[in-house]
Amino acid sequence: MKGSIAKLDPATPMTVNYIFGVCAIPADFARVDAVEPSATGVQFRSGNVTVDTGLYLDWLKETQP
Repeated sequence: MKGSIAKLDPATPMTVNYIFGVCAIPADFARVDAVEPSATGVQFRSGNVTVDTGLYLDWLKETQP
């Protein structure tokens, strides 16, 4: 089979292991200490510095194996 294209079906859950993205950070942001969902998307913390970036998370749902 050459290449593959995911065939999405609303009745069949799909596992998403990683979501990659890029966001602007201030100069004093060292390394990510925590990543947590926020009201508008995802919040990244580095020490006392917090960056909140918009990300639509409603499409992610927990499923039982």
